Amino acid sequence: MIQPQSNRRKRVAEEVALVVRPVRRAPDPPRPVKDRVSDGVYDLDCSAFVSYVLRETTPEHYARIPKGAHQACPGALEFAAYFESLTYDEVYGWRRRCEIDDALVYESSQGWGRVARLADVRRGDVIAWRFAHAAPGADTGHVLLVADASAPAGAGVIAVRVFGATRPPGLEDSQQEVGIRTLLFQVGRSGGPSAVQFAPSDRFHPLPIVIGRLEPLAP
Repeated sequence: MIQPQSNRRKRVAEEVALVVRPVRRAPDPPRPVKDRVSDGVYDLDCSAFVSYVLRETTPEHYARIPKGAHQACPGALEFAAYFESLTYDEVYGWRRRCEIDDALVYESSQGWGRVARLADVRRGDVIAWRFAHAAPGADTGHVLLVADASAPAGAGVIAVRVFGATRPPGLEDSQQEVGIRTLLFQVGRSGGPSAVQFAPSDRFHPLPIVIGRLEPLAP
């Protein structure tokens, strides 16, 4: 029996509620969390946090996100690249676009779809982006879990509450915290996100932002 996607997203949100608390930043590449320690501290960064939640709640979906041979879990770069590769076909549904031996091929996405309009995001969706240029050992992007439906926040601006592991703005060497916060996004004419504001005093940063959604798995 195919489990409805809404139930999958609900399970993701419930797992997040068990984890949201201050944590220490994990070194790059991110380490997945293996056990809950007695004091409730989780040692992870943004991608390890999202990986942990997905692996605990829906391992079949998590297994579809590619990772490097030496990566413990997919990074923000891998999440973003995977969602960017998703395309919808009226006959075959959601498929992943990739190149093999210089040939463009399509394969089943097996449980993932892509949300084009930011106004359509729902609790449990995954937002990701990757940086065009990242120094070795630096963050390659960011990945977050949607906490609530979006809300208009002005002309061409949408607010989204998200769960994620982040550092306080301007404090690159500080502890990361897993928590809930509201981010503002600029959207284009098509409704897709084009830039994000990390803090009220910050400017909007243009980024290739993509949104993934859990879809029912094939029987």
